[in-house]
Amino acid sequence: MATQARTAPRLTAPVLVAMAVAAAFAATGCRNDESPAAGVVIREATATPPAEEQSPAVVGEPRPPGSPRLRLSESVAVSVAPLAELSADASAFLGGRAPQWGVAAILPGRGKAYVENAQQPFALASMVKVPIMLTLMQQAIDAGAELTEDQRWLLESMIGYSDNDAGYELWLEVGGGDAVEGFLDSIDVRGFTFPPGAGWGDTTATPEGFARLLGMLAVGAILDEPMRALALELMAGVIEGQRWGTTAAFPDGREPGVVALKNGWYPALTGWRVVSAAVSLGGLPEPLVLVVMTRNQDTFEYAAETVEGVSARIGMAVYGLVLPDYAPAEVTDNSPTVVLRFEPTAEGLPEVAGSCDEPSALLRREGAVACTVDGESYDPCFVPDPLVPVAVCGATPTEEGGGFAVRVEQLPEGERRRPGMAAWFLLLEGGATCTLVQEDPFDEDGDRVTYRCSDRSVIVGPIQRTATWWAYRAAEDFSTTATVAVTAAWN
Repeated sequence: MATQARTAPRLTAPVLVAMAVAAAFAATGCRNDESPAAGVVIREATATPPAEEQSPAVVGEPRPPGSPRLRLSESVAVSVAPLAELSADASAFLGGRAPQWGVAAILPGRGKAYVENAQQPFALASMVKVPIMLTLMQQAIDAGAELTEDQRWLLESMIGYSDNDAGYELWLEVGGGDAVEGFLDSIDVRGFTFPPGAGWGDTTATPEGFARLLGMLAVGAILDEPMRALALELMAGVIEGQRWGTTAAFPDGREPGVVALKNGWYPALTGWRVVSAAVSLGGLPEPLVLVVMTRNQDTFEYAAETVEGVSARIGMAVYGLVLPDYAPAEVTDNSPTVVLRFEPTAEGLPEVAGSCDEPSALLRREGAVACTVDGESYDPCFVPDPLVPVAVCGATPTEEGGGFAVRVEQLPEGERRRPGMAAWFLLLEGGATCTLVQEDPFDEDGDRVTYRCSDRSVIVGPIQRTATWWAYRAAEDFSTTATVAVTAAWN
């Protein structure tokens, strides 16, 4: 995987930024007495999506085709018009792309939402992490509570790095699809469907429904000011390697702090699902909410070109941008990461007395515990046999026979849910090995250091797990940062 620089995705004074965004959107929104656009036409790109992409639980009913209004708040509403009215070039571009796709662009300054196939449902993949985040925040507001440190860490991982483990934990914490559905229903956001069971990546939404949700966030119609500011800050802090997609519509859209963004991508059996949503954060000539969704695409690259191609043409119409020659982000899955389960044995190891009273705070897996020997902590340690109260500490996959055995009276039960990582030991491309750290250091941008490596570098943030795992590796002094592939991982 090619290396790439990483810039600081941090905003200063996020609450002030959120207030400015709300003011920009609200000030330009159309009044309730403005006349709607007539003759709305929605072009069908394809027939009803495959049954595997349908779900029985639907939040509200989609806006009836031809309905003239899309409301963002009590004082801000927009009329709905075909995308071709905004940009004939964007509509023509989509007409030449393989189905299936859908677009919704909200321009409150013009009192318009421009749509194409925007009431078709698309699987959200990681974009569902936005309503998960908003549900968690509303639950905290309703309880009169602040987000905990662990919840904030999981939100940063889920939104900024699109970490699936963090997304799954927060999905369970908020109460799964029923809870997210309840939140969306409470704010009258329509067009979302939720799969039965614990899965979240197959949640579907219409481009129009998702655009309305982001528009409501932008104008301040949902959450309270501090939570809304945090939500926008997290979405503005998406790592550089994931700042592709709808950012192509905005001047300097790939720079941190220009837009709040979330993308999703997944290679389903029917083809790639690539979706992208962004909202301007202020400082631009005109506020814009843009959602582009695709499904059943042959390759990630083709789908990303569709998303960025229509976004860039919308940017030409809204901001007068020159059509760029975008190179969509690559997804390189040619050399899959080997994932192994570390199973050390206590046989032949020196035995010491100690205590292992807690599940591992670092690693999520059965049999991973935290031990204390002579006042020193060891985490993770591993229990070779759950029926024998012995844990192995200090062992690594690359050192045969290393470590020591800790005999205890009783081992802890279960596993700690947060903030554990999916792997504790990594072999990087190039040969360096990395181990989870037990402290919580942060780099100069406020991102957590998660691994320390044998070449004195560090891993920042969670591991990104496609078929080939990869991570952001920084020099010990954080002077340089680049992506690196993970050759093997032990959990």
